[in-house]
Amino acid sequence: MKHLKEILGQKLYDQLKEKLGNKKLIVNDQSFVPRTRLNKVIKERNTYKNQIETMKEALKKAQTGLALDEEYMMDLLDIHHLSGEIIQRKMKQRRMSKER
Repeated sequence: MKHLKEILGQKLYDQLKEKLGNKKLIVNDQSFVPRTRLNKVIKERNTYKNQIETMKEALKKAQTGLALDEEYMMDLLDIHHLSGEIIQRKMKQRRMSKER
């Protein structure tokens, strides 16, 4: 980035410096990012980070719920299988008692 002194020349630079006093000027060569823009981008980034964390927590809850649902399904299948066995035993007992 060129310094203001190089751009204006010594004479104009001295006049400008005298008028400005303690203030400073920045020469914008398109690499300068205003603080307001930077703050906006940081705020957006933080918003997205928070959204990602919220989604991660929701995903963990969903995965936990899914694991519990799978456990319940397996329990139901076990119960179904056991009830089927009990029904078959009862039917067999009735057949045997009718045959006697």
